[in-house]
Amino acid sequence: MHYSKIQLSLVFFLFLLPFVGAAQQWRVVEKRVSLRVAGGLYNTLDSIRYSYDATSNRGSNYTNDTINYISFSQNAGAIIGKKTYDNDDHILVDAVMRRVQSNVVQVQTEDSFTYQAGNLILQRRFQPQYVAGKYQLSLTDKYQYDYDAQNRVSLKKTNNYYSGVIAPDTFYNYYAYNTKGQLVKDSINKVSNGGAPTRYVWHYFAYNANDDTLYWEQHTIDTAGKAILFSRVDYSYNAQGQLLSDSLYYGPGNSLKHIKHSYTYDSQGRLTADTTKEYGYMASNYVTTYTYTPFNYYSEENIAMIDTNGNMQPYHRVNYEYELYWPVSINELANNNDNLTLYPNPATHVLHIKIETPFDKAYIYSNTGQLVKQVEDNTTQVDISQLPAGNYVLQLLANDEMISRQFVVVR
Repeated sequence: MHYSKIQLSLVFFLFLLPFVGAAQQWRVVEKRVSLRVAGGLYNTLDSIRYSYDATSNRGSNYTNDTINYISFSQNAGAIIGKKTYDNDDHILVDAVMRRVQSNVVQVQTEDSFTYQAGNLILQRRFQPQYVAGKYQLSLTDKYQYDYDAQNRVSLKKTNNYYSGVIAPDTFYNYYAYNTKGQLVKDSINKVSNGGAPTRYVWHYFAYNANDDTLYWEQHTIDTAGKAILFSRVDYSYNAQGQLLSDSLYYGPGNSLKHIKHSYTYDSQGRLTADTTKEYGYMASNYVTTYTYTPFNYYSEENIAMIDTNGNMQPYHRVNYEYELYWPVSINELANNNDNLTLYPNPATHVLHIKIETPFDKAYIYSNTGQLVKQVEDNTTQVDISQLPAGNYVLQLLANDEMISRQFVVVR
């Protein structure tokens, strides 16, 4: 394949602008959930495709800014959703729609949020079941806050409205802090029809010397008006401060159910396995193992049941696909000003890497995300003579940060 001079000029112009200061980022474009069937094969149960706001073209591997998605499920059919975020990554709208016929979309639910200074939510409005051109019900929560002398929230008042009519119950959340400013108690009182407050539920929190949460407890009131411990979570950590396990006990009297998660990590500090043991109600055990892409995002999750002999029986598998994008946020551009230059671009046989920071490894991906070459030992001249003509991305690891640039190979 050959490029004309006009094509080369256009390609060079299109890829030159992003080279000035911005590094590419990865974001998820598909998540697939599969069930293991006979013969060791996997049958896809759900597939979620993500697209991102074309105006800002920001987005991320998590839910930032505007994200659209389509979910194809064997049980629920095709569902279309949209999440919209403001510049502070607060969710503004969370709408879920179901495709009921070809080219006919019906809104099922829509959550909308408003905020005040200090990032506190002021209002949440939930509008479910859009039928015959209108919502069947509107639920609105409105919040008010009081603050202590250190400007921490000491009280949150919540009123509920149903289709514009205020509900009879008002909820008061009271917050208490220790000398370090950590939350140690959260109690919720309920006032019905302007009567006396009733203690509804409350939580206690404790911390270790490293300020990690040691446990939290939830207490509630039984039918006789007696305070009981309803649930508790205990946490343990390793010397690096990573979570080793959490144990959840829940049910009246703290005796009905117990779920324990145990976590293991690799030498890079990445989670590799989450083993879950359930006692009491279901008494089932399973383990989730994780593998990663070269840029340290999940590539696959495997969920296996643990039988009575301690053997793992594969059950579910979750796969992720990613794409590269150029962030356009001013903050993202500033955070990725990494002085990485690739030349010549377009290139034919050798690609030169110029960067002020030493790097450990470099990876070259095709425009479909396939890893086609790996470079070791801080090499600054890369042989690309065996790569077919096309668009590629070079990604390298420098100071624990992944930095990316696009380049073009011509033949």
